Amino acid sequence: MYSFVEGTGQIAWTSTFPDWVYGSPAVSNGRVFAVAYDGTVAALNARNGTRLWSRRLRDRSLSSSTIIGRLLYVSDLGNNRGSAPGHVYAINPGTGRVVWRFHDGKYHSVIAAAGRLIVAGAIHLYALKPK
Repeated sequence: MYSFVEGTGQIAWTSTFPDWVYGSPAVSNGRVFAVAYDGTVAALNARNGTRLWSRRLRDRSLSSSTIIGRLLYVSDLGNNRGSAPGHVYAINPGTGRVVWRFHDGKYHSVIAAAGRLIVAGAIHLYALKPK
């Protein structure tokens, strides 16, 4: 993963993941969040790329990272045999701890709309209400 200097386009820093990072990173509060294809989720210092924490999802991921409110959302693809859908994970962005997990998901994590969390599952679309 590469970070570039805004004014010049020069490389500011790089970070190596165990596999390709396909999805878009999220940036919040001086941290960059990214997910690699092998399911590694990491938080990096936005200024210098220092890894703050890292964890592995259950399965591989093509997900972008999304910050909504106080949580980081990512998803995995489910098992590679296609018999289990992926999952959406809500992660504490400060610690990397999984706060909750939703039983469906696939390629992207979530979006927020009309006070709901919208989850695009493998074949269903969900609108979750906050507790």
